[in-house]
Amino acid sequence: MAAHDISKQPSERIHGLDAYRGVLMMLGIVIHVGMVFLPQEWGGWSDYPETWDSYGVAWSINFVHLFRMPAFFVLAGFFAALLWKRYGMREMLDNRFERIVLPFGIFVFILPPAVEAGFSFLSATAEAKGSPWTRSYEVAAGQSLWPESTMHLWFLYDLICIVALGALVGVGIQRLKISGEWLQGFVRRTVESPWRSLLVFGLANTLWCFPLRWDSIPTSSSWLAFLEAPMLMGYYFLAYGIGWLIYISQTDVRSLQLRARALTALGLICSVVYYVASFWTEGFEEQQGELPPPDIIAAFSVRVLSGSIALVALSRGLAGLFIRYAGTGSPLWRYISDSSYWVYLVHLPLCGFVCAFVGGLPLPVWIQFPLGIVGVAWLSLLTYDVAIRTTFLGRFLNGRKYPAAGRKRSAVALVLTMGCLVAFPFEGSGRGERVSPWRDQGDPQELLAGESVVDPLFENPPVLPDVDLSRCIGVRNYAICPDKEEYNDSIVACRALGGELVILETEEETASLVEWVSRLMSEPVRVGMTDEAEDGRWVWLTGAELDYDPWDDGEPNNYGGKESCAAINLTDGIGWHDVPCDWEIGFVCELPVAAEGID
Repeated sequence: MAAHDISKQPSERIHGLDAYRGVLMMLGIVIHVGMVFLPQEWGGWSDYPETWDSYGVAWSINFVHLFRMPAFFVLAGFFAALLWKRYGMREMLDNRFERIVLPFGIFVFILPPAVEAGFSFLSATAEAKGSPWTRSYEVAAGQSLWPESTMHLWFLYDLICIVALGALVGVGIQRLKISGEWLQGFVRRTVESPWRSLLVFGLANTLWCFPLRWDSIPTSSSWLAFLEAPMLMGYYFLAYGIGWLIYISQTDVRSLQLRARALTALGLICSVVYYVASFWTEGFEEQQGELPPPDIIAAFSVRVLSGSIALVALSRGLAGLFIRYAGTGSPLWRYISDSSYWVYLVHLPLCGFVCAFVGGLPLPVWIQFPLGIVGVAWLSLLTYDVAIRTTFLGRFLNGRKYPAAGRKRSAVALVLTMGCLVAFPFEGSGRGERVSPWRDQGDPQELLAGESVVDPLFENPPVLPDVDLSRCIGVRNYAICPDKEEYNDSIVACRALGGELVILETEEETASLVEWVSRLMSEPVRVGMTDEAEDGRWVWLTGAELDYDPWDDGEPNNYGGKESCAAINLTDGIGWHDVPCDWEIGFVCELPVAAEGID
């Protein structure tokens, strides 16, 4: 059964699990490059049209997200328990402070300008307007000193909170002299049995996710995640605790190799079922306070159950495969383990620049997507070998310096790669024509037959930071702007046009605008209504209260406690929906005079 000699309670570095943890971190590249090539209609970040390629990209993101973070937190708990057992609580906490708290505290301030620079470069390249290098610099220079969120470092932030809470729980258990022998024995027997672990942990995950209507594990990059998403934090704390129990129960980690191939194959199959079921569950989580149709409930049940089976099967199966095939501590796997921290930290800003280059190549998405993954990984590893592995930064991230794999060769390769990026004719190249925001990519005048449409409304639109007004059209005294902005940015944009975010004073005006927008677009747009000042008291920007009932059935529902703005065209009906104010959607401006085209 055992390919390598791993004791039941290991005292040396467990290379297989260390490599597994490193690969889990690197898989973040797949998710974030995938989001670049996924259409906005599917929750992605690009203007790419929906094609058959999009299904492959979406499945890849779903597949990685399905098990990656739960498995990571289990491993985090396992290795934290190892450190505690070997060195004691104080040394474990000192190690976690140096390896997690300090890097997070530094990079959460360093990375936001770099991330904004990379993705501003990408958007400027896609729009083929002006110099993307100039846009990138201007956006990065305009970033505030305090980051608005924890970005892709959210899991480090969560881990910091969880390690602190875990230490308190551990001290409490020690002082109360709680042995927990029954629980340890239960965990050991469960983990060492492939099918029992699938049944127990799969059922537990299903029972957790179904009542919360989680068809996937959510994420939160908020600084107040422990208050705003306590169930999410609790979920990862339990995963961390399971990892801790696996170690202290002296679970034979060699047993993870049992049926590893079969479990991995089962996980792959269930991940396909999980993804396909998503086509029948759209809108399930939004239907709070009402019972969805039976077919949607059935599809949601299939999705949660298949996702839970896939999560456990993949997590355990891949752990076993890594123990078997990456457990020798070979230089390659050691290099992957050591570099993974830096790769994860730096990969997100690189996504923007690399995907701008790859997206400019005349290739289909199914080729661009893997090329983007390889390109980001390639640059990340080159920078690691040249500037991190042998320097104080390597010691800072990994606890010690390591010899470079080939520093001179890596430096030459890095210079050549960067030279290709700089020399590439980004300005004006774009990724081809931007996808039309209008329904079925039609012409606005044809979609609004019978109305006089000014398209585009601007020959030279006002220039605003991060706000695109180039695709606004004029209908009567309205400017309908399809490019997505937050509430406050929408207000600024409308005022730059000489108007205001639209105020719909009568039901007749609402009906007319909703009809136009529904004929033009399949996505929601924002109107100038909010209850931010007083929850439940909906007022226009002028302060006037809403004096008729335009809401859809069950709205406003303040889902998640964060919906303080209003949108139309969210569903097929005429009714409004409350939405988060930081939700980026199109918007409608009301102009003082009828639109006739603006220079």
